[in-house]
Parts: sequence; C-alpha cells; structure tokens
Amino acid sequence: SLMNEIAHTIEGVVNVTGCGVFDDEERLMPLISDYLSERVETDRLSLTSSKTYGHNLGYALAYLKSRKEFRATDRDEAFIEAGDHVFREYFKHLIEETDTRSKTARNRDATLMSFMNDYLCRSRGGQPQLRETNPYAGGLLTPAPKSELIQGCDMHELQALIEATPYERERCVVQFIFDAGIRRSELERVSLQHILDALARAKKGFISQPDMPPMHIDYCSIYIEGSKARGNKTKPRWSIVSRVTLERVIEYQKKILYRNYSRKYTSATLTPAFFNSEGQAFSPRAVSSLIDRLSERALSKGTISRSISPHTLRHGFAYAV
Repeated sequence: SLMNEIAHTIEGVVNVTGCGVFDDEERLMPLISDYLSERVETDRLSLTSSKTYGHNLGYALAYLKSRKEFRATDRDEAFIEAGDHVFREYFKHLIEETDTRSKTARNRDATLMSFMNDYLCRSRGGQPQLRETNPYAGGLLTPAPKSELIQGCDMHELQALIEATPYERERCVVQFIFDAGIRRSELERVSLQHILDALARAKKGFISQPDMPPMHIDYCSIYIEGSKARGNKTKPRWSIVSRVTLERVIEYQKKILYRNYSRKYTSATLTPAFFNSEGQAFSPRAVSSLIDRLSERALSKGTISRSISPHTLRHGFAYAV
C-alpha cells in the first residue's frame, strides 16, 4: 500500500485472507467486505460462495441506493439505516417487477438474512450491534421457491451442438460434459490420467458368474474432483461415462496440437484432459462461453428450438437413457 511505501510499517510478505467488495466508483464497501472476510476465516466459505454472497449483497445495496431516501448515505451504510419494511419491498420488487426467478430471489434472501443475523444484528467482541432491528426476526422474507423440473438436453440437441463447431476439441468437451454429467467447474480438473484410468477399467472384462465368459463393458466409472465443497476444496466423487466417449477423447488427445500443449506438463496426472485454443485448461467461464456460442449457432440454423446451458447439458444424459 502507499502507506507502507511511505512509512515502511510492514516488511517481508504478509499473507492475508479476506474479501473486498467495491462499488462502480471503486470504493470499498466496508460492512459487506468485513462480513465476508469474517465468514471466509471462521466458516471457511469457498471463493465461489464468497463471490455469490458479494454479488447478492451488491444487488440489494444497488436497490437501496436507488431509493430517494438512501442516495446520500455513505458507502453501504444504507443496510443499517433502512427500515425493516424496505427489505420486504426489495423482494417484492424482485419478484413482481423484474420477474426474478423464485429460486434466485430465495438465494438473495438467504444471503441477506445471514448478513443481518451473523453480522449487522449481532453483538461481537463486546460491542453493540450495528443495527437495532432485525428484519429477519421472523425468518426469510420470500415464499418457498417453486419446484421446477430441470429440462435436460436431449440427444437431438446434443448432436446439434456438436455439429455447430468444426473443432474436435470443442466437440469432445460437449460430448464429455453430457456423457459424464459433470459441472462446468469440474471440467478443468479432469486430467489425462483420469481418462486413461477410466478407459483401462472399461477394457477389463466383467465376470458376473464364475462359469460365464467376461461381459463387454460399455460404461465405466471415472473419478471426478467435484465442486460444491467447503473451504475452496474439491469434493471427490465417481461418475459414469461411456467407452465410446472415452475413445473419442483419446483420439483427440493423440492429435499433434494436444500433444504439443501437453509437453509443458510433467505427468499425465497434471495434464488437463482438454485444452482450449490457447493451450490452457477450460475454465468454468470458458465452458459457459463455448456452450452459449454453440447454442446460438444451432438456434440460428434452426437445429434446436431453445438455448442450451452447461447445466442442462450436464443433466441431459439422465433424460436420454
């Protein structure tokens, strides 16, 4: 910091774990930032969850600042000054005027409740609580979200996405996400070794009875370093993938471009199973961008009638079998 450059108060490297939320003018929001930093340190909140919480509180703050009575409030002080009824009006605005999905509104509601219960309306370190009244004294402010059945991608839509790109690496990514049922955030953690191990299991004969010949295996297990774990850690799980998909991925990995990209890795365990056009593993954002792009192409060609997201692609196989 500038202070350290002038006064030299800190020497060496200092590791700090915390979160900072800024407004459009790049000003730090102290209440939200302190709350998230505390949650990360005490509850081992993951980086993904921290970003979600930060965005949700940012949306709520934007609504408060849009109201005449809070435009002059400093930074995120509106969370302290707003009456309990204002937060009920916020969620009414979301649901009735912006057509926000019930699950999205509920998610923002849960974030705001945690902010109130665990930070603003709680005495910490012997200090008085920052906010006198708690709008969440009676529980969440939004109704229970409607149960919505996920409409998974079907085989026709899968084929349309695959045919929307001339690049085999992208075709393999689409087919693998569909077949293995993995999340977009999990793809970058699938390694070459995971593919090799899964195919090795597929080639082994399965003996159901001692006096029967080995059965041909069309599907086998694959190890996935899953998401949805706390403290920025992975949550290991097993999924099922077809032998046909594995063999297609192996053929893609034999290509010169993939082999050139993989040379900078010292082992198959460290080598990503899929590389993007720049020789990097597919990030979650890159996966979303890819599926969105292919979906738009397929829509423009009339080969599909709706947009396909990574989530619907992941859930497609369960609907196809």
